[in-house]
Amino acid sequence: MQPGQLVRVNLAGLQAEGVMFQAAVTDAVGHIVKQTSEQPPKYLIKLLFSFRGVSEVEVPADRIHADKKLEQGKEKIPAHAAHEWGTGNQGPSSG
Repeated sequence: MQPGQLVRVNLAGLQAEGVMFQAAVTDAVGHIVKQTSEQPPKYLIKLLFSFRGVSEVEVPADRIHADKKLEQGKEKIPAHAAHEWGTGNQGPSSG
């Protein structure tokens, strides 16, 4: 994993800056900023969206997955992922 690399991260159950990410947040898209720990390996991820103002999170390496489709531009990032999701932290509602 390299700085600037586009990745998908599983944030379910993690807490950052007072925000607890719900179980539904399993496929967030972001870029690696830097490695923050070697043992256990952790990385600072800059998300392409924010949850309640949180746009950077420290994530264990086992929750980070490189996404070849995103890197090659074959998959488009949903429009809702590019803006603040408001006061909720589970993503856009379907109702």
